[in-house]
Amino acid sequence: MNSIQERGISDMWYEKTGKDNDVVLLSQACISRNIKGFSFPVKMSGDDKENILGMIRQAVGGMGLSFIRSDELEDAAKADLFNRYLTDLNFIRPERKTAFLLSKKEGLACQINGRDHIMVESLRSGSSINFTYKDAEELVSEIERRIPVAFSERFGFLTSDIKNVGTGVQLAYVVIIPGIVKTAGAMNILSKRLEKYDWAMKPMLQGGDIRENSLYLLSSMATLGVDENEMLARAGSVIEDVVKLERSCRVNICKKKNLLVEDQYYKSYGVLKYARRLEIGETMSHLNWLILGREYVSGRDVCLSWDQINMMIHKLTRNYSEFADKNKKPQHYAMERAKRIRETVKGDGEK
Repeated sequence: MNSIQERGISDMWYEKTGKDNDVVLLSQACISRNIKGFSFPVKMSGDDKENILGMIRQAVGGMGLSFIRSDELEDAAKADLFNRYLTDLNFIRPERKTAFLLSKKEGLACQINGRDHIMVESLRSGSSINFTYKDAEELVSEIERRIPVAFSERFGFLTSDIKNVGTGVQLAYVVIIPGIVKTAGAMNILSKRLEKYDWAMKPMLQGGDIRENSLYLLSSMATLGVDENEMLARAGSVIEDVVKLERSCRVNICKKKNLLVEDQYYKSYGVLKYARRLEIGETMSHLNWLILGREYVSGRDVCLSWDQINMMIHKLTRNYSEFADKNKKPQHYAMERAKRIRETVKGDGEK
């Protein structure tokens, strides 16, 4: 199979405009389940993993899902799945005996034989955690009607990760927060607010030439003793606080350092539009200035939309060939990275 679009799978979910897309890149809901009577995948034999694949494939027949084994994927299909945030490189290694159930609904899929036997993942652009969770919950509920899952009256749904025992749910956002990062003390404020709701944060990009990381994954922690409604309520409070704090920091920076922001905004725009080589950290630094100045720099000679800026971030962080193929020289990837960014900036409607 050369592409998952051959299976009728929809276009990239992140090409749609989402709520609060100046701060929130995406919302994610993952629901994990395990099949009653089987060990967790990490302790399973190859034969047991094959049995799981066969059992699930047979059980979901008629649900309108595409069943795809990882060891049958060609590079184009692997790239599609990776670029859509539906897999990591480790999951699709042929020896893992893993598979996917792909829905025709955008951003909705199920991993089989990962950390758990079943993990339904739903993704949407922007701040949309309730709809994201609803899509995942509907799919996992239909699977539960067809397959006996491991459940304890005392603990709830049993999962390989003790943090997910109970609901089996993990909620997350990816946010871009240069205002908070550039404001003294703001990261501490954010960390304390996340702790209040039992959420954690970690940078999406690490190492290399990255000096100022403003792209973060925010995710829920323990689920034991907390039901789904409470988790969703906390998720709503988390993102409301993050968006409010980030926008406030951006306003303060632009008021106090107007000339600096305007200068860096136009310089960064010029580099991203015309550069022939770009490193990851360098690109992220320029994107930070575009994000800071997008609403506050006067004039109409640059007309980048939030969707274009977010697409540049997606192309920076999710490019299969760059992460899967380590045989080419760094200069090759720097040139390809610059080309992808230029293609996104090209339609800016510059005056």
